[in-house]
Amino acid sequence: MARPRDSELAARIGAHARAARVAAGLTQEQLAERVGVQAAAVSRFENGAVGFSLGTLRDITDALGIPLASLFDD
Repeated sequence: MARPRDSELAARIGAHARAARVAAGLTQEQLAERVGVQAAAVSRFENGAVGFSLGTLRDITDALGIPLASLFDD
């Protein structure tokens, strides 16, 4: 199986995060406030346009109440 390009991986991770945020009933602004980033950064992350450090990814998944590994599930 071919390894996805970084941009494809970022888009998939962002989509998983968006789905988890919506399932949690949070807006991008609410998630951003919980994580300590700007809402625009959450938007760019969810759209795969920007990545976050591992620590910030952990903060995001903690705020969403999901395991970090779930962002990488297919």
